Amino acid sequence: MKKVWFVTAFGILIGGIVVAVGVSLYQRHESEVEIREDIQHHKLESGAYSLLAAFQMLGVKATIGEVFDLIRYATSGDVMERLLQVTKQKYVHCERVKLTVDELKSRRKPVIVKIKDGQFVLIDEFINGQLQIVNSSDPPYLISKGEFEQIWDGEVLILEPLAPEPKAPHIRFDNARHNFGMLRPGQKVSHTFLFRNDGESPLIVSSVKSSCGCIAVLTSKREINPGDVGKIEVTYTSPGGGGRKTTKQIEVCSNDPYYPVTVLTITSITKQVPKSIPASLLFRYGGREAKLKKQIAITIPPGSKKLQVTRIETSSPQIQAKVISDGKTDSQVKISVSVKPDGKLHFTEKLTIHTDHPDVSKIEVPILCEKLESVMVSPSSLLFGMIPTDEALSRHVLISAKGVSKFRIVNVSVKSPYLSTKLITLKEGQEYELKVTVEKNAPKGPLRDKILLKTDISNQPEIS
Repeated sequence: MKKVWFVTAFGILIGGIVVAVGVSLYQRHESEVEIREDIQHHKLESGAYSLLAAFQMLGVKATIGEVFDLIRYATSGDVMERLLQVTKQKYVHCERVKLTVDELKSRRKPVIVKIKDGQFVLIDEFINGQLQIVNSSDPPYLISKGEFEQIWDGEVLILEPLAPEPKAPHIRFDNARHNFGMLRPGQKVSHTFLFRNDGESPLIVSSVKSSCGCIAVLTSKREINPGDVGKIEVTYTSPGGGGRKTTKQIEVCSNDPYYPVTVLTITSITKQVPKSIPASLLFRYGGREAKLKKQIAITIPPGSKKLQVTRIETSSPQIQAKVISDGKTDSQVKISVSVKPDGKLHFTEKLTIHTDHPDVSKIEVPILCEKLESVMVSPSSLLFGMIPTDEALSRHVLISAKGVSKFRIVNVSVKSPYLSTKLITLKEGQEYELKVTVEKNAPKGPLRDKILLKTDISNQPEIS
């Protein structure tokens, strides 16, 4: 019994056993390891390799990286539909049809077929009643009609070269993908994508759209004559958070009739650098939960140079900080941070830690200070909305101890005669509920008022 051969990105399946693809395939496509990290699904992989083999048979220039990118950024549909979209962008006519094996025999063009589990193979021709299967690196292989019918679902893509529109423009990038490699967080880099008009009439670039995190600008003329070269400058700032791979796309729209949108891709990996844990500090003071001293740790990634803190700056004399470990032997440097509040309810400051590390000269740590009220009121305001004149409507407010162990509400007052209040004790000294009612005899029009609560707390005698 003949074996079934077809290409995946990981190897060639022979009767269910995986063996290695020829080394030459990997050498020709240097970016394959990177691409395989992005594309894990076997359907996309086998479809891409089958399509590349078909392009090679038709004399269409393409690389595996380009084919992968075009499939990934095809706008819609299943894998078969996305393969069809890619063929048009490479000046190849493609039809998606259902055929029998006998009908397949009459076709004299490269045919991509979908078999079991959504995988794809390329059928070149029939030889002595057997189907010839071709991939992009190995010699052709034969499979019998009976064996093929057992694994095929009848769907095919039929490919043939598409004559370009007479005197049409054609945009062509030498390389539509650029890898910036390893970058520090916040590092700003740039790259120039070159393209040329390989067509026979002026190419007009209508727009250049970039995703968040990068800026792409057409720096050449908007109209590119046949044979001339255009430039797109891309400026990119790497994100924070080390160890992450980032991919951004730029869409270049033009009047190329077969390639109206070109997708450019930039990738990078953000290097792990020393950082503060936590990244910010929150101090609450003035009550039982007050804590005016905390610690941060400047963590040093494995394999990174050791770090020394050379200087610490604070944005206010209310903030004090000092190193409590030097980082010579540990993977982190600990810093003690304390706050001396000045009575303000809220204030925001900043700690700047200067280091001798080559990848990060300073680390900024925002500091938020918040004075705790003795009593918390929720909600702090009431909205009744539209009220019928012949109905009363009530709302409830929860009043609870926050910065004191116990408290008492000694009086509740409101000015409007059309508002009434009722204080309900939920937990003596700890929690109360205030019921506020708009009386049914309230006049038409807006009604605004303020409720005043008097307490036995020395530093918060009134709450409004």
